[in-house]
Amino acid sequence: MEERENWSIHEAVAVSHAVFVRRFGEDVLWMAFNALTSQRDATLAEHARLERDIDKYLQYTLHSEGGALAPWLTGARDDPETVNLLLHIGVRWWLARDDLLSRPARSRVPCVYAQGLKEHVSLQLLAQMLYRGRAPYTTCD
Repeated sequence: MEERENWSIHEAVAVSHAVFVRRFGEDVLWMAFNALTSQRDATLAEHARLERDIDKYLQYTLHSEGGALAPWLTGARDDPETVNLLLHIGVRWWLARDDLLSRPARSRVPCVYAQGLKEHVSLQLLAQMLYRGRAPYTTCD
């Protein structure tokens, strides 16, 4: 596997989008997009109120894999409170995406490798975006 040093802004958005969709589902992103475009102020106010709950929820969903994650997420979609947390994880992705796209065009997103986890660099990018709720660290050429 080739080790990359960084992504362009658009590569980082595409990579994080693909990983988000695989992990949470594309419908979560569209629910969040709808909430942000139809009731932005109310959505952002609720989002601020749920920050700690979102962080706790991310702990499990970003650090679980395959066999453990899929059935858990399926069950989570039956609980309205958890569906709301999923929606707000999607909101965080959109906020991070918008922040990332606002960076100067020549900005680069460094590939951050956790020791021993080089094959999960795209998941690490998603984790940075979702925990921060804004763009990951960027550099300019």
